[in-house]
Amino acid sequence: MRLLYLLLIILVAGAAPLGAAGNQTVGVRLLLGLTDHEPAQWDGSVEARGARIAAIEPWRFEVPDEITGHAWRISTHRIR
Repeated sequence: MRLLYLLLIILVAGAAPLGAAGNQTVGVRLLLGLTDHEPAQWDGSVEARGARIAAIEPWRFEVPDEITGHAWRISTHRIR
């Protein structure tokens, strides 16, 4: 049975990629559980030094997946 993988997009404001000048917003895309064969937990958190986390956007979240501040409690799910 296939599992539904998850995606988090984290936007970091005031961060400059290597070689770039000035303050910018950088997006980081995390694919979680892409190769899972069984449901698995993917809990975690993020922090930024010299910048701030502007947003964390979920994709394919289901109950009881949640984002609280800069942390998340999520798991891969079986496709219905």
